[in-house]
Amino acid sequence: MGTLDRDKAIAILNRIVECELAGVIRYTQFSLTVEGEDRAEVATWLRAQADEGLKHAQRAGRLIALLGGQAATASWAPLLGGDVHDIDTILRASLRHETEACHADQQLLELSRGRSVFIEDYARDLIVTETMHINQVGRLMRQPWEMPSEACRSPA
Repeated sequence: MGTLDRDKAIAILNRIVECELAGVIRYTQFSLTVEGEDRAEVATWLRAQADEGLKHAQRAGRLIALLGGQAATASWAPLLGGDVHDIDTILRASLRHETEACHADQQLLELSRGRSVFIEDYARDLIVTETMHINQVGRLMRQPWEMPSEACRSPA
């Protein structure tokens, strides 16, 4: 088993914290402003995503502390600005957010593979969760004739 690059792991975990906390804000904002026919169902789902994002950020922060680092949230991941109310725009932004989070999780998995079983399992768990979220958003966006979107894949 190789040695984990602690500084790189902390940097990736900090990206995960930032992304998840930005998602908490984004999903909370969207849950308050969503309009449309399925508003109640989508707002409930968005609130659940905000709650889960906070748990993910806290878990990543605990791993940072375990590695001897400090969670840094000085530079926030970008938030969608303006008044966004329509379900389609909200779901597209949610899909981008979930995909970005999954890419950070995959980077952590690649870094930890064969070096830290604990962090590797953590990353795998997040990838499964984010992939499920990507698929949920895809189902909410999909018309009956559309094919399912690709789930969490490594960036090119």
